[in-house]
Amino acid sequence: MNQPTQMTLAEFTAALASAAPTPGGGGASALVGAQAVALAQMVAELTLKNERYADAHEAMQAVREEAEGLRAEILSYIQKDADAFGALVTAWRLPKDDPSRAERNEAATRAAAEVPLALAEACARIFPLAAQVLAKGVASARSDGELAVLFAAAAIRGALYNVRINIKNMPENEYTKLLITRQKTLETQAEQAERELLGRG
Repeated sequence: MNQPTQMTLAEFTAALASAAPTPGGGGASALVGAQAVALAQMVAELTLKNERYADAHEAMQAVREEAEGLRAEILSYIQKDADAFGALVTAWRLPKDDPSRAERNEAATRAAAEVPLALAEACARIFPLAAQVLAKGVASARSDGELAVLFAAAAIRGALYNVRINIKNMPENEYTKLLITRQKTLETQAEQAERELLGRG
């Protein structure tokens, strides 16, 4: 199978629909996040081509530059999520008498929580870009900027489902408390962005 980011959309969604362990919800969340940042960038690009919005061009150029790197970063989590899940399955399958089993299971479970959490944090960086294009971008593409907010929020929530699932398999300690705090912060950011940028809630 091709690397997820080298698949066509038809191939990726067929793989997602199959019984294969990956891609799964984490990879799907990453794809939604990448589409969110692409939508924000599209509004910036349209604005840069419109001389009536010349006063906004500097801000839109900054959005374009940030979005270009962020889109690639978020897409990379499709493979990172697959790798984290693969490592987790490998750890689960170790013989019970393997002396490294407990340590490897703990490390793999941590990674399986940290990867989607990092994805959610990357997706939260879309909100300032969406705010800029909604405030200064071409009016005809406003709905695309609004979709960027909705998609970013959905990507965050999707990624956080995977965080919660894996935290359940971890001992309660300062580390897991920190993960939960980061998770709650992201949930609040998504709600706040929808409320402030879309007038929801």
